[in-house]
Amino acid sequence: MLRKPPAEPRRLKIGAGQAAFLILQYGRNRLLEQVRSVAFISVFLVVVQSLVLGVPLRDAAGIALGIAGVVLGLALFMEGLLIGIMPLGETCGRSLPGRVPLPGALLFALLLGVAATYAEPALLALRSAGAGVQPWSAPLLYLLLNTRPDLLLAAIAGGVGQAVLLSMLRFLRQWPLKPLLLATVPAALALSLYAWFQPDLRLLTALAWDTGGVTTGPVTVPLVVALGLGISHMSGSEQKGLSGLGIVTLASLVPIITVLGLGALLGPRMPAPLEREEFF
Repeated sequence: MLRKPPAEPRRLKIGAGQAAFLILQYGRNRLLEQVRSVAFISVFLVVVQSLVLGVPLRDAAGIALGIAGVVLGLALFMEGLLIGIMPLGETCGRSLPGRVPLPGALLFALLLGVAATYAEPALLALRSAGAGVQPWSAPLLYLLLNTRPDLLLAAIAGGVGQAVLLSMLRFLRQWPLKPLLLATVPAALALSLYAWFQPDLRLLTALAWDTGGVTTGPVTVPLVVALGLGISHMSGSEQKGLSGLGIVTLASLVPIITVLGLGALLGPRMPAPLEREEFF
């Protein structure tokens, strides 16, 4: 007896008015999520400025407009990540192991980490921090933040790329995370200890550790986590969801090592910190 092919699912037909209502409800819910996330910090800053510090709130309309722009921008940004970037990353993670040889998959992971870092808006905070650095008090720090920020960005991006590459290899080989942490954390601490005894590197240590937080921003984290989840689902691990975690930790640690390594290479070529009169 021949079986009938399964019937195609019926498409739900709705009118233009119903579609507009559903879209508005969806947008309203997304905006409310961001309002809840921004409201507390905004109210807290206003209360501290007005009641604790006693500083009058000037240009309240401009501040309110800026907060509204933040809410709208975050809502659109998060929506773009959820429906665009994260599905692309997870699809690539699911497809790469079976269609691309291991060297090609590792190269893709390296380039993905580098590209995600260059797209990270949080790196602009490092550039703004460099405006207050004086060239005579911290020559190496001034070089990396003002004169040659491309070197600093390349070191950070290279560290994230290496972390994503190492994470992909861990997913494919089903390595535990602990040995990788036991290798990267002592390396970062040892380089920091070495930098503490070098006058030109000591001031770079804080910047290097800050880069670990900057690299885990709103672009890098969703993308690399989606990639890790996609790869872990295809690796045959029993804990598919859990095995895809840990990539953000490595993406925070490895850039610390690469930035301090860059400082160790450039340090001997830079003058030692001087007094302002000596510098001029």
